[in-house]
Amino acid sequence: MVGIGKILFFSVVTGIFTYLVVSWLPFISPIRLTIGVVVFVIVFLLVAVFTRTLTRADLGTLQPLTDGWVHCVNPYIV
Repeated sequence: MVGIGKILFFSVVTGIFTYLVVSWLPFISPIRLTIGVVVFVIVFLLVAVFTRTLTRADLGTLQPLTDGWVHCVNPYIV
């Protein structure tokens, strides 16, 4: 399967899993949304790494993006 096809397929699978997890939570919508985002990101990254959809090189290119986001949220982090 081509890389973009794998990413799309595993995004759909992860989205369905996240929906099933979040639909059972008895919390208000903003809390369910936050938990859903966390579950989706964790599950997607785990599935993508284990199925070799994302490689170390791909994760290396994402690091500067996350570093910039952390400094944008809290500029006092060194």
